[in-house]
Amino acid sequence: FATMSKANRTKSGVKSASSQMAADLLSSGGMLTFDALAGGCASMVETEDTISLKKLAKRDSSTREKAIRELLERCTAENAETVQSTCSNFAAQFDRIIFDCSPTVRNLAMKLVAKQVNLLKKKAEKDLFNILPWIVFARCDPFTPCATEASTFLSGVFSKEKLEEVLRKLSGTILEVVEGVLSGQSNLLNPSKLMKNDEEDSREERAARLSEQSYGVLCLFLQGEKREEAEQILMRRMKGIKSNDLTRGLLAAVSACVDPVSIMTSCSLFEHLMTVFSSSDQCALLPLSTDLLLALLGEKTPLNDKQKRRTVATLLAFVKKCGVCDWDSLGVRLLPLFSSLCSMMGEDSARATFIANWFGALQANGIPAKECILYAGDCIKYVLALLPNPSPDETASALEMIFFLVSQSSATDPSTLQALIVWSLPRIAEAKVRFFLEEVLRRCRENMASSRPLLLSLLSLHSDHLLFGWEYLLQSGEENLPIHLLKDAPDAHLISLSDSISLLHRVIESGDASLAPLYSRLRALLPSSSLERDTPLPYSPLVSSLLTTVEEDEVKRIVGELKEEDRRKCVEEWARAEKSEPLIRLYRLMGEAERSEIEQKLLSLESSPEFLANVAASCESSHEFAREVGVRLVRGYVGQALKETKGEKF
Repeated sequence: FATMSKANRTKSGVKSASSQMAADLLSSGGMLTFDALAGGCASMVETEDTISLKKLAKRDSSTREKAIRELLERCTAENAETVQSTCSNFAAQFDRIIFDCSPTVRNLAMKLVAKQVNLLKKKAEKDLFNILPWIVFARCDPFTPCATEASTFLSGVFSKEKLEEVLRKLSGTILEVVEGVLSGQSNLLNPSKLMKNDEEDSREERAARLSEQSYGVLCLFLQGEKREEAEQILMRRMKGIKSNDLTRGLLAAVSACVDPVSIMTSCSLFEHLMTVFSSSDQCALLPLSTDLLLALLGEKTPLNDKQKRRTVATLLAFVKKCGVCDWDSLGVRLLPLFSSLCSMMGEDSARATFIANWFGALQANGIPAKECILYAGDCIKYVLALLPNPSPDETASALEMIFFLVSQSSATDPSTLQALIVWSLPRIAEAKVRFFLEEVLRRCRENMASSRPLLLSLLSLHSDHLLFGWEYLLQSGEENLPIHLLKDAPDAHLISLSDSISLLHRVIESGDASLAPLYSRLRALLPSSSLERDTPLPYSPLVSSLLTTVEEDEVKRIVGELKEEDRRKCVEEWARAEKSEPLIRLYRLMGEAERSEIEQKLLSLESSPEFLANVAASCESSHEFAREVGVRLVRGYVGQALKETKGEKF
């Protein structure tokens, strides 16, 4: 090797390396930058942005998320020049980032674009136009925050008319991508090679997500100028489709068509819709499937007799087994579905049979929730009020459904059923009203534990129709009648019930202080002959309340009916509670001996001097009582004064 010359070690025509040559290359801009490799752009970006852009190609989604957050943080007016370069580089990668497996990355990507465009204005026009098709896809992203971000961005940048114009210009490109995704031919369906080991980005999951997005994008064109092209794409996708290929996106696209019935008919979608109602794992498809089925059941239904029979059988089976999830999806659509099927039946015996079977299916389901009762109630109201020429059998089926709801009623929400029962009364033949209400009350009695709130709710209405209910309950063995509900009842009801259920006697027996106003009303309404009592009035909180509230003459009567020991109870109770008003009223009605007894009782209970002084000042009390009260007052004042000066007790 020592014999080799310098000329032998240098290839012909190749210059030797030197620091001067390196300087010349740098000054001439001949250096190949990262941007040229990664983004296909020749512009140079700041080092920090270069590092962040490199992170977008990392396999870990948290790294990609961090990279976009860094770019967001540096996207400020102070960095406007570098933001423009970063915008171009980011736009070159946007078609990959906006379909990232991480919803957070996709959402942050939209935020970054919005911030860049808002900062750069017209300088971002070229890059914005290049990424607009992907922003349209982002508008239909299954991750709601990302879709909202994209929609907000588009509405903020373009007016409605301008956005429609842009969509027309881009429709060819966008629909080509849509068809590629839906046919399974698009390269977008392949997870990025940079993320090939990311388990969250399998081809199956990616295809499902992008297909739903594509259906959403397709809906944007199905009612516009490009409707025919969009429908053709949808028809090609539905050709040979299987039931397990149905998705919310596909059904939503069919619903968005101008004439969904013709689309469904040409693609034999009816069979697949029936499968949705028969399946136990397609709850998410129920709302859209029901809407499409309603379209098929319209006035000019394309269904033949066999398909109609299958529809009825399938839906009856579905109603029997549907759970809470299904009710949430189907509930608001139950009435339109029911009314459409009734209309399809005509006005013969087949309709009556269907209505009976429909309510029978609801009863077999159990319908425990309030929402289910509301939906079933809608069907009942339809039969009683809107069904053309309802037959006696159809009306009977609706009433039987009400009876079932009463027997299944929950103790937590009586108002829903109460409203349904009251609504039904004027829509039932007069001769049937009593039978109807008796049956309602009987069902309540059978299920008293949970139906009692409903029963109380009905009785509190003070309806003439329900007046007999009190007597019915008494005859049925209900001893503890809820007479407190009658506080606000009309006078005519009180007079009637006074005879039928001995109302005044029950008020006195209850001893409930809150019934004092009701007692006073009854005393005023009933004839004096019915008020005579052979036995003394028993002491109770009711009596105590009456002596406080009624007029002077009534006080005399009540006191006259009290036993002597009951009067003593009154005095002791009021004295302990220091209720001066009833005590003073009683004191004034008593003779000298009784007054002396009251004074001794007050003094023995060690009542407060202030209370005793109030009684003494308001009554013509004895000198002895007044003197003792005065002494106690003085002692109290002196003791308080000494206590305040920290002196000794008196």
